[in-house]
Amino acid sequence: MIKSFLQKAGLIVISIAIAVGIGEAASRLLEQDPGQNYSVAPTGNQYEFYQFDKLLGWKNSPGAHGIFQRDEFRYEISINRYGMRQKEVDMKPGPDVFRVAFLGDSFVWGIGVPDEQRFTDIVGARPGVEALNFGVSGYSPVQYYLMIDKVIAFHPQLVVIASCSNDFADNVLYRRYGYYKPYAVLDGEGGIAIKGYPIRNVNRFGARDNALKHDWLEHSHLYRMATNYLDQKRSSSGQRGLVGFKTIYQYSALDEQYRRLRDISITVNTRLMEKIKQRLDKAGIPLAIITAPTKFEYNPSGQYGNFIRDNQVAEILANTAADLGIDLINTIPLLDGYDFWVRDGHWNPHGHEKMAAAMVDYLVNAGYISGNNRSSQ
Repeated sequence: MIKSFLQKAGLIVISIAIAVGIGEAASRLLEQDPGQNYSVAPTGNQYEFYQFDKLLGWKNSPGAHGIFQRDEFRYEISINRYGMRQKEVDMKPGPDVFRVAFLGDSFVWGIGVPDEQRFTDIVGARPGVEALNFGVSGYSPVQYYLMIDKVIAFHPQLVVIASCSNDFADNVLYRRYGYYKPYAVLDGEGGIAIKGYPIRNVNRFGARDNALKHDWLEHSHLYRMATNYLDQKRSSSGQRGLVGFKTIYQYSALDEQYRRLRDISITVNTRLMEKIKQRLDKAGIPLAIITAPTKFEYNPSGQYGNFIRDNQVAEILANTAADLGIDLINTIPLLDGYDFWVRDGHWNPHGHEKMAAAMVDYLVNAGYISGNNRSSQ
């Protein structure tokens, strides 16, 4: 009898495992979200450099130090006392120094390269130039707007936002990369409102075991679908943010309903940039945008290699820049699909060199620094 029971129990376990496997495979086919392929890749111990923030969702943890490692790279990370991944800096720039502040996500934070190979540090190594790196992985203009007063406090003479195709989703969704965050909605009067508070703390930041568990689970489409469903049940208003939106690339050739979602996400991004510019205008600080290309600009599947050059994000940002009267530094034509790591979705050192060269050339051509600082790349 015991043997029969164990056999039946074994069959049940095997059946459940097969069912879960089939469900996982089916959910991957149904999800069809090309913009998230690289964002759920193994993250090493990146989360040990974060901490929860009740305003922003998460932030770099001041004073954090350690080794960041993925399959293709390994290097040392230090977060300074102000929560920036760079050496310690003073609140005010020194004499005869042009200080430029960079806002961005993981491309600016520098996943894939040590500090000295990151494009912001290459720019900051030019004589008479100081670069402040305010990049935080997963951030978008909704967080840049919420932290802009902190940036202004460092007295930059120029603020540059590195705009990535992820931004359009990151602005309007309340849960990204396993964490909760503020999000923006149109307020019906041509402006936007920031919502999502109070932000739920997932209690994972800085805990290695929990981070590794999180990484494993975030690979599972079934887990993410179940979590999203439970989140909706917990919320009295259902799913928050722009319901149904996933990635900017998905909607350009679809029906009117989906194109409308895309248009809303673009409007939200423009309004957030406008609010940032308004704050900077009051402080007398100019704003510029630099494109932060992903693999999807060069390969529709988001894989390594160069097959296309998709300019739709650059065209969207060009319209935004024109509306706001600010400069756009379009780097999409300058990079290609080989300026990324093979498995990871971020720039390799050669990609950072190209980004730095474009940024230095812009600073020279715009008259911010002298021609003696022009990039030799």
